[in-house]
Amino acid sequence: HVPAAQHRSTLPPGPALVPPREALRQAARVTGMPVRRLLTARIGRSGNPERWVAMWWLTEAAGLSKSEVARMANTSVPTVSRSCARVVRATDGAVYRWRERLVATWRATEDEGLAAAK
Repeated sequence: HVPAAQHRSTLPPGPALVPPREALRQAARVTGMPVRRLLTARIGRSGNPERWVAMWWLTEAAGLSKSEVARMANTSVPTVSRSCARVVRATDGAVYRWRERLVATWRATEDEGLAAAK
């Protein structure tokens, strides 16, 4: 596990990292995929974009390493890396919208934390 201070998230500075279960719940809410199916591999050319987003969000919001996410998703580290890269590269479509909604949620949580601190 990479300590939070060493994790290089692409998210703006925000609240403390969320627990992995909460990160999965957030990804499930945004993608519409039930948590229990979110990390399940799907065979086929289109893959499982919901899974890509969940794996990316676990690295970003929960601060998990790619090897930790690979263990959770019963897959390889290269698969997690490719999935995360797909999410980061998305410029339109569902994956892009899901990523942006998750980042917006993160920013809203940050704003709530700042307001509460005043």
